[in-house]
Amino acid sequence: MPGIVFVIIIHLLIVAALVRTILINKRGAKLNKGPLIAAGVMLLLLSLMVLDGATAYKDNTDPTMKRAAISMFIGAGFNFIASVLTLFTSCYSRGRRLPSA
Repeated sequence: MPGIVFVIIIHLLIVAALVRTILINKRGAKLNKGPLIAAGVMLLLLSLMVLDGATAYKDNTDPTMKRAAISMFIGAGFNFIASVLTLFTSCYSRGRRLPSA
């Protein structure tokens, strides 16, 4: 139970950093790379932590635990993709305002 709460809190912190970055960018201010890099690194570390838990559950004989392991693998994959996209955005934004849609 404490592990799930920890993962939820980390996800909420990452979402808050990304929302703050988007709001600052929409106001026309210069894009700050710090929160993007921090969010990308946190997502990468979080995906590794969830992946570790998923590998622990995958060899269990209980079918419910196998489903939990599959869900954790999927979640870790999405976290990894989000971290790569966030780090890609921070690397190629050149510290300027991104074009608005």
